[in-house]
Amino acid sequence: MTILGLLTKRIELLREGGRSADIKALDRTLRVLGYEGEIASIMPAESVRVFRNGGLRRACLDVLEAADRPLTSREIAERVYVGRDAEYVARATMRISKCLRADRREGNVSTVKMCGRALVWMAA
Repeated sequence: MTILGLLTKRIELLREGGRSADIKALDRTLRVLGYEGEIASIMPAESVRVFRNGGLRRACLDVLEAADRPLTSREIAERVYVGRDAEYVARATMRISKCLRADRREGNVSTVKMCGRALVWMAA
């Protein structure tokens, strides 16, 4: 295991909570291996939930209902996450696709295949 792997494991243990003995053992191991950074300052990143309890699904359906043509997952993500940077929208595109696939199974949206594997979405 690498130092990066040990640091990642430390963050996992911090998230779990109540594992102080294991965290201390990892800290000692990191020092023995020569890690010179400030170990105590390494904390898990906070995740920010933009939508809760079906909010993303509702936002996607609202965008599709307001659209005058079928949209790609990326176009939906750009409209749902207005003002976010391109990297955030790119990561959100996969969440949007997953959400829409579930809606397609329920009959709320439908797809049309474009060139290659690309799909466009529309409200049913």
